Formats: sequence, structure tokens, C-alpha cells
Amino acid sequence: MPTTITKSFRFEAAHRLYDPTLSDDENTELYGPCARLHGHSYEVRVTVGSNELQHGMVIDFTHVSALVNEEIIGKFDHQVLSDLPILSGIITTAEELASWIWDQLAQKFDDRGVFLRRVEVCETVDAWATVTAITEH
Repeated sequence: MPTTITKSFRFEAAHRLYDPTLSDDENTELYGPCARLHGHSYEVRVTVGSNELQHGMVIDFTHVSALVNEEIIGKFDHQVLSDLPILSGIITTAEELASWIWDQLAQKFDDRGVFLRRVEVCETVDAWATVTAITEH
């Protein structure tokens, strides 16, 4: 039976929701005040799983921390996300950030013998986006 663990991470960052194919007025109409530069205290939750426990664990939490800190948190913390070259062409909504993080982590966890099950990006305590694996491993 698949077993999962979840690790939570925090980072501070600013961004602006802005679609370059739209005018400033259209962006304001679409994104409201989020079309202006603003910041969040983000929380990212990463859930990984395995069909078999190794030494009683899915994976050591420290391995999850090291990978996510290197691949995500270290690149995002105290940055303007919408200006980062690695996010070029992405409108930095919570949904897009969750998808981008998924793409960065999925293979790296597979290489460690566990599967990525879920990525959540919380902009506020009551607003977040989730990317979830459709199929079980």
C-alpha cells in the first residue's frame, strides 16, 4: 500500500501577475490589485510516497528538505518571482508555481526511488493551489 510523507517549506517573495499580451488596463481588470508588485509569505508543501518502506521510512525528511531547498527555496526566497529568468514566460500565479515546482522535482524524486504525489503552493493561509499525481505508482 502506498505511504506518503509531507514536508512544508516557507519563503518570502514578491511578484506581479501580468500577462504581457494584455494592456495594463486589461491586466488590472483580470488580476485586480495583484497586477501590481506585491509580496507573500509563501508556504510550499511537498508530498512524496513509496509503495514499500525502506528501513521504516518512505524517505528521510532531511533528503526531502535538502532537495527542495536546493531546487526551489534557494532560488525563490527574497526574490521577485515574476522577474526570475527561470520563470520567464510564466505568469507567477500559485497554480503556475505549483506546476513549475512539480516539473522541477518529479524526476529527482523518482531517481531516489520515491514518487512525487502532491505539490501545494500557499500564497496566504486561506488560498493555495495544488498539483496532484493522477495515478498511483
